[in-house]
Amino acid sequence: MSPLHGALITATIFNQGRLIEPTIVDRIMDEDTFMLRDDAGEVEIYLGPNPVPVAVGTTVTVSGIVDDDEGTIPEIYAQSLVTETGETITFDHSYD
Repeated sequence: MSPLHGALITATIFNQGRLIEPTIVDRIMDEDTFMLRDDAGEVEIYLGPNPVPVAVGTTVTVSGIVDDDEGTIPEIYAQSLVTETGETITFDHSYD
């Protein structure tokens, strides 16, 4: 696990399961998944079944739930996202 993964998980635990940390969108994986990146590493963000509403290079703050199943890369199930312009986008999920 990279330092970024550890920081994201720790931040999420201390914020009642919500990730609160601005990070840069590194790449779009598919229509509902993207990767966040900083100097420490990257983490996958899942929005499904919602489309990715931001472009690569955008700084975002994600609020969501960590899926840190043992043996897999941690993934954040995003509940909301705040863009660098302050726009808040919320996501509906069938698994809530």
